[in-house]
Amino acid sequence: NYDKQLYCNYSIMPKLYSRKSTYAGGQSLLHFDVLSKKVTDISAGNGYSLLLNEDKEVFVFGSNEHGKLGLGDKTNRNYPIRLEGAVWSEISAGSNHTLLVDQYRNLWSAGSNERGALGLSDNLDRSHITQVVNDINWSKPNAGGTHSLVGVFSYYPNAPTSITAKNSNDSTKAGHYEIE
Repeated sequence: NYDKQLYCNYSIMPKLYSRKSTYAGGQSLLHFDVLSKKVTDISAGNGYSLLLNEDKEVFVFGSNEHGKLGLGDKTNRNYPIRLEGAVWSEISAGSNHTLLVDQYRNLWSAGSNERGALGLSDNLDRSHITQVVNDINWSKPNAGGTHSLVGVFSYYPNAPTSITAKNSNDSTKAGHYEIE
């Protein structure tokens, strides 16, 4: 967990939100602490960032190229803006796209859909956060460059209660496993 304070690159945070400046790692930083809730997760992408707080709210800020902030436009944001739409549980900022998992384990995405990175069965960019509709409960989203990797938590409507994975010792194939 992170405390309520956030240090950001001086060039992206407006002075009205700073309380003091500091110098770290060769860069001037601004101290930013207007968030009233504890930040529980941070994810940084290509020129933008996502914050998840203890109330399961997501705040987005930075470059909004391709609409990757999910706010319905392509306007850059110089300070954190709350992303509406759901109670969020997991976040991931990629190069130019965002992945989110909500409290019901639905997957949502926004931004560049190059090579189908948003999981929406097309290659159209999305500036609104858009739900990936399917019968899967998702977990641990990872937005990459032009690709995504998301874990399957379970399937609807009959979620398995336990899965046992066995290594197939007699196989010569790498990554060959049997699930029972």
